[in-house]
Amino acid sequence: MARVALVDPGDRVLLLATRDRALGPGAARLWHVPGGGVEPGESLADAARREVAEETGVVVDDVGPVIWRREVVFDFGGVHYEEDESYFAARVTGEASLAPALTEAEARAVEALAWWSPTDLGRLVARGDRVFPVDLAGALTRWLAAGPPAAPERLR
Repeated sequence: MARVALVDPGDRVLLLATRDRALGPGAARLWHVPGGGVEPGESLADAARREVAEETGVVVDDVGPVIWRREVVFDFGGVHYEEDESYFAARVTGEASLAPALTEAEARAVEALAWWSPTDLGRLVARGDRVFPVDLAGALTRWLAAGPPAAPERLR
């Protein structure tokens, strides 16, 4: 998986909100950065740019190096996933919207997208939403202060 933390001039990150409909109407909202699978022959960076454009309509020319990595196992929509995720970060300006290129499964699951500051991410969790990666707020704060790490940082 290739994901991108899109960061606006106000140091807010763009997150998609999804809800696992298989868990019923009371399922928690899940917030995560845009991204998705890597197609055969595609580089991680190319997949990251393509997925961002497909999901948000934002065109990113340069996603830079991989700054975070995460291995995750989860169930969503009745499907079991085991993923190795590579995260990029890119500064962007302009608007984002849910793009019409969402797959059918994404269109059923994605409810919204919004820009959040690292402080706001804690408020989301306090109200019962879930943010992935769990340590996104801290990782984003470190990236904003110091730039990309020398080697990709492991996130939870």
